Amino acid sequence: MENNTWIDIAPWIAIAVTLIISIIIPMLTQLINNRFALNQQKITHVEKLYDAKMQIINAFFQNVGACIAHADTDRVHNAGANILSMYCYIPKENWSLLDELYSCIRKRDMDQAEAKMIELSKLMSNLIAED
Repeated sequence: MENNTWIDIAPWIAIAVTLIISIIIPMLTQLINNRFALNQQKITHVEKLYDAKMQIINAFFQNVGACIAHADTDRVHNAGANILSMYCYIPKENWSLLDELYSCIRKRDMDQAEAKMIELSKLMSNLIAED
């Protein structure tokens, strides 16, 4: 009689195990997919921030460089706006360099502005390399 009981229960155990597995596997798959999607979103967000930073830095070099080469009113205005936007990307200890560059451009002392721009170029090159 005991053998018959085991034989009667075995199919139900197999059905229960199959049912449990059929519920757990899709949940695990969804969990793994969600984690992967979250990591992809983080990577995409970091890439977008980096791209935005590089656009601002490139605009800075183009506009300030053009202003130093030929300082007219529009170029001085654009260079000033770009210099001010760079405070977000340069460490605080180097803000005085931006201040001096801004002051030189406003005074139209392009020789000093060029020297400050070269210093900033080297600094930015190091900061970009660290990213």
